[in-house]
Amino acid sequence: MPVRRAARLGTWDVSLHVERRVGELIQSHGTSYHQFADDTQLFIAMNTSDTKPAHEPLAVCSSAVRLWFLHNGLQLNADKSEVVILGTGHQLRDTVNITAVEVAGSNMIVSDRLKSLGVTIDSHLRFDCHANNVARACNYHTRALLHIRSLLTDEVAQTVARNIVASRLDYCNILLHGAPAATIVKFKLRRAQNNLARVVCQCGGRTDAAPLLRSLHWLPVKHRITYKTAMLTHRVLTTSTPPYLHEMLTVAAPARPMRSADAPLLFVSRVRSLLSSLDERSRSLDQQCSIRYFLNLDCPIQ
Repeated sequence: MPVRRAARLGTWDVSLHVERRVGELIQSHGTSYHQFADDTQLFIAMNTSDTKPAHEPLAVCSSAVRLWFLHNGLQLNADKSEVVILGTGHQLRDTVNITAVEVAGSNMIVSDRLKSLGVTIDSHLRFDCHANNVARACNYHTRALLHIRSLLTDEVAQTVARNIVASRLDYCNILLHGAPAATIVKFKLRRAQNNLARVVCQCGGRTDAAPLLRSLHWLPVKHRITYKTAMLTHRVLTTSTPPYLHEMLTVAAPARPMRSADAPLLFVSRVRSLLSSLDERSRSLDQQCSIRYFLNLDCPIQ
């Protein structure tokens, strides 16, 4: 007699179910959100002159999420939850009195930076702290490679170095597009890449790194960021995925017939860059900041 086994939901299926239900619950409260794996991020825009209308929806929405978790045998990881206020320097000066925000029934201390998926996000969106952390991690592995470089062949050393570049310098480097030049070129990431190239080529610390990068077929950090931005844009245009990025791209439409009308050109906003012109536009913008709250949904089923 055949026996039918009961089907069991795997960990991935349960995670997708939780993400979908929690996303619907957050959306019902009119709050913007983003989910990745077991992390849920809530976004609230507020007026710096009156922050109460923004705090109340955040408290109500987070409390509803917490109750849903409790009713379904789950528990929010409050210790890993963080709050940060993003805005211009002028806007952030108006929010210095906001030191804590009520979230899910508890007061969360507002931080000036937080880490999400390995990226350090600061209140001014300058990514100086992130560049420092990346350079520090890259230099740590470079020193480790230096100790054993004499025991490795050139091919093995280059393989190890490429892994360091791919896992450290190239990780989420598209976020640095438009960042201040000093963050990328002058002090941090370029120096880390140059030191790694000198170790691979077994050259002194004062050797010009430009010929070494060419011999290794490595693009400089600045051009690696530009290349990755162009590659991602091309992929989004050709595949229309992910949808939230495809919606941000607008194909340029010339006002009159031109030979370049059929070229895949994109409309470029008049604003140079959010990172470079954030402080310059602070007084002309509406006095708004955004509170970004991270809910870590790393919670075992009870």
